[in-house]
Amino acid sequence: NGKIFVQGPLDREVKDKYVLFLVAADKGNPPRKSFAEAVIDIQDVNDNTPTFTKEEYSTDLILNKVKAGDTILSVSATDLDVGDNALISYRFGKPHSGFIINEENGDIYLTSDVFSVNMGTDIVIPVVATDHGSSALSSAATVIIKVSEVPTEFVNSNFSFSLPEGMPEGSDVGSLEVTVGPHVSVMYSIQTYSTVFSITDKGTIITRITLDREIQDTYDILVEAVDSQDPPYTAVTT
Repeated sequence: NGKIFVQGPLDREVKDKYVLFLVAADKGNPPRKSFAEAVIDIQDVNDNTPTFTKEEYSTDLILNKVKAGDTILSVSATDLDVGDNALISYRFGKPHSGFIINEENGDIYLTSDVFSVNMGTDIVIPVVATDHGSSALSSAATVIIKVSEVPTEFVNSNFSFSLPEGMPEGSDVGSLEVTVGPHVSVMYSIQTYSTVFSITDKGTIITRITLDREIQDTYDILVEAVDSQDPPYTAVTT
């Protein structure tokens, strides 16, 4: 009756099209023949699960070098199906207030809440990739975010300031700047010429006496900064 039957399982991901050459012959003498071509396209069914490029993604997070809204990591998955069956959305398997994930491209962003995380800890978040098939399929991977302790550092190894001689006691010389993690305080101290200069808790150097250039025209001041971490970090500059 001319019906075409399948003799074995079909897998569109292996072969998505078959071209058959058909012959119809009568039983006359001599027989008459006719030829035709049948093209069979194999339709996709959602039989492939999204696959992440890695089972585990990891990154180091140094809190004083990032801000809310920064992308810190991207996850990615592929699906061998086509159409909606191959479209993938991403989500966290377990929500975390410090991070959000872009459901379309797998980018993971910081939120302001992440800055309350204890430094020196690892944050483990499961991520899930789900396709858009009518019977959706999913797979999971793990994201590990290592929150690093933040060393306190001066932004420069040395600073240079100048001011006119004869300025009265308590005059500002200049301000030093350090990089520190959130919720970390810093205590400054003058290690040399401490009878001539002092430093505020904001890092501003001020004079303790009236300066006379003819007595001394240059001061190499050693400044130490100690933060409030446990154990504390110490930084020095001149």
